[in-house]
Amino acid sequence: MAQPPGAFSYRTTIPLASKSAVTSLAATLDQKYVLLGLSSGLISLHNPASPDPPPIRTYGHSPGFSRNNSPTTCVHILPSNSHFVSTGLAGPHASAPICLWDVTRSGAGPGDRETPVSALNKFYGGHAPAPAALYLPSVTAFASFPGPKGAGNKGGGAQDPSLFLSGGFDGEIFVWDVRSPTSRVPPTALTLGASKPNDAITQLSASYDSILASTASGDLHVYDMRRPGSRKLHVQSSPSISNFLLLNEQTALLSCMDSTLRLVALDAEANAPDEPLLTYRGHRGETSSALGLAVGPNSRHALTCCENGGVIVYDFVTGSKVQTLREDGRLMCSLKDGVVVGGQTGARVYATSS
Repeated sequence: MAQPPGAFSYRTTIPLASKSAVTSLAATLDQKYVLLGLSSGLISLHNPASPDPPPIRTYGHSPGFSRNNSPTTCVHILPSNSHFVSTGLAGPHASAPICLWDVTRSGAGPGDRETPVSALNKFYGGHAPAPAALYLPSVTAFASFPGPKGAGNKGGGAQDPSLFLSGGFDGEIFVWDVRSPTSRVPPTALTLGASKPNDAITQLSASYDSILASTASGDLHVYDMRRPGSRKLHVQSSPSISNFLLLNEQTALLSCMDSTLRLVALDAEANAPDEPLLTYRGHRGETSSALGLAVGPNSRHALTCCENGGVIVYDFVTGSKVQTLREDGRLMCSLKDGVVVGGQTGARVYATSS
């Protein structure tokens, strides 16, 4: 039976090293390549358009980063599209450094694919470490720093290629400068308004003059960089927001722990913040929560990874469930013509039909 237009179909599997799992992932800004953070502590760069794509490069943390090959928990592409940052877990009562990498840099010596690339720099300090008993990273999310709106530029200014944001288990948000001559220079803390103490940040994003942060308590904070204080949106009936996507300056797609996705307005004057514009309920009854989140090509679909391993595909406009991919995945990112789904058993690429 022919698939309906826009349906997702399996394209290829990205091979990983033995016993490796995908613990974080990110697509380059042109959505042509994907970075996979692995449970081994390594990061690999792949071209998902190739069949069974081997790693183009492998990036390796130094032995001092983790004595036990702790997983790479966060990977984020910077606006230059030529650099990215990452972090992972550290030892008890310690914070892992934030590592800066050059996407295009090759490993030392012959056989670049077998020789991990070294980090350009490592940044220390900032976030307080998570309690050792919880075995969680001190840095929980990254985002690019928003640029100011330019005169006559209706779409807003470009994001600053030298600055990036980090959110932590401690609930704090810091600004880092990759041009810092020494990795020991403390980051700049942002005072963005009242929030619950030690409310761990689960996701972070920024656009133009605003910063968005979801927290473990289930709140979505929307901060206006032009004025002090914050505007906080809270999703009713949601004990926690596990993930979100900032679609534009006015809307965001929330992945909630009550088995729903919610499209919400960020302009509180135009829409009541507790009333979603649209609620997606296709995975209710199949799992208790939604995890990874992506929007398909041409914004035709919203996709989410679920606790049972399935990937649910929704019609973005109607909110109806249109497809289920029986995939063992917990993380996801968008590509030009599909998505990458990563989890305990590796990473698989799905493409859309024309």
